[in-house]
Amino acid sequence: LQSVISIALLIVGGGFIAEARRAHQPPAIASIRLAMPLDGDDLVVANGGSRLLLNAHQDTLDLSVPRHRLWLGQSYGVDIVATRPIGITSDALRPTDPKRYAIFGRPVHAPCDGTVSALRDGQPDLNVAQVDDNIMTGNHITLSCRGIEIVMAHLKRGSVQVRAGQQVRV
Repeated sequence: LQSVISIALLIVGGGFIAEARRAHQPPAIASIRLAMPLDGDDLVVANGGSRLLLNAHQDTLDLSVPRHRLWLGQSYGVDIVATRPIGITSDALRPTDPKRYAIFGRPVHAPCDGTVSALRDGQPDLNVAQVDDNIMTGNHITLSCRGIEIVMAHLKRGSVQVRAGQQVRV
């Protein structure tokens, strides 16, 4: 019985490892390499990759779920978090105030050479887990980089320092 359980665990574990390796491959759509838009050695990609196993945003590719149609643009999104010295992202267990998170207020840099094609600033900094169904990206910048639109979303109110049409460099 132990041998059967061990073999089953090896097969399942091997499947997860293979899927995780595939998630590190570029998606089957046009893509470009991006530089890290934040500074620091305490950053972690919490959601990212081209497979659902490593990137929960991939769930929005299932268009049989009506609400996913609203979120399709984030299917290849990446969530970046900053950690405190002991590896947690905030100063408490899931606080709602965004100021309590290690990443809040950090400067964001262009991850690619391109043109600012759209932006929004002045939206309130919502509490964590709160969503504005009308402006899901909140304060954001959209860059056009070699024909691909890159959206940097959920920025701090009043932090956008570029204008539409402006050229930016990494």
